[in-house]
Amino acid sequence: MNSSANKYLLFGVASPYVFEVIESAKRAHIEIVGFIHNRPDIEVPEGLSPVFNLEQLDSFNRGIPVIIPLITPGYRKKVETQVYELGFKTCGNLIDPTAIMATSSHWQEGFQVNAGVVIGANCTFGRQVQVNRSTSIGHDVTTGDFVSFGPASVICGTCEIGTGTFIGAGAVVLPEVTIGKNCVIGAGSVVTADVSDYTLVVGNPAKVVKTKIKGYNDISV
Repeated sequence: MNSSANKYLLFGVASPYVFEVIESAKRAHIEIVGFIHNRPDIEVPEGLSPVFNLEQLDSFNRGIPVIIPLITPGYRKKVETQVYELGFKTCGNLIDPTAIMATSSHWQEGFQVNAGVVIGANCTFGRQVQVNRSTSIGHDVTTGDFVSFGPASVICGTCEIGTGTFIGAGAVVLPEVTIGKNCVIGAGSVVTADVSDYTLVVGNPAKVVKTKIKGYNDISV
């Protein structure tokens, strides 16, 4: 383990979701050495310290791993680009120690797993995937980059989730379903059939509400 392995920076801290990430870091015995505020037009949530703006980064070791504590896939993509443009070398993984992770599953950098998550065998996750609390992901699931799984969502085995897709809280995706890129699956929906790229579906069973969307919060990856 290198000297910065247990020290992270949180970059892009305008969302209150940052406190969920802090809790996971505490449980994982990871020290947050700074909170980087990149949006001067938005107030920083109370209780964060030390907070730095973009003009105060010269003293930071660019080898410290960065976590992006944002739920919206498109926002994570924009901030990741900014992180690398500023010379940081890597985005870290943060897996809450309460999660159950199959040893046969694999993920790329920026993987965030919140409390109480269960991930089954032989899954493959892309870059900057975020799995929120109490989500269950079955065996042989594959995802693209920048996918967000909402709290208590259930993804059954052998599903494929496209880049930039947002799965709402409590949604269920049945086995062997393919969901395209930049889709939005409404909270509590039950997805029984494939979903095309850039599509919003809602309901039980999930029905197409809108096509040609940009993505969650109207931003694409």
